[in-house]
Amino acid sequence: GLAVQDIVDAAKEVFEKMGVIVDELELTKATKAEIKNKLEPNDYIYVSGGNTFFLLQELKRTGADKLIREQIKAGKVYKGESAGSMVLFPDIE
Repeated sequence: GLAVQDIVDAAKEVFEKMGVIVDELELTKATKAEIKNKLEPNDYIYVSGGNTFFLLQELKRTGADKLIREQIKAGKVYKGESAGSMVLFPDIE
């Protein structure tokens, strides 16, 4: 099967072919300030797939869950793929 990085790379390639400038962020290595500085100037938020439980854990640990929620409420477009969409549900079960 495909590794998560292969899926991320494929999505990035599709976005770039559409003329989208991709500003990548590795959530597990980012501080809350770095996450905020990446989210605010960009027009869209895209969260890729992977392990839903791990993604949700990292979103909460870094505070990205609240930052993303604020951005969506302000009108920013969010696109999640696989786990990236699952974390939007009130309950991931």
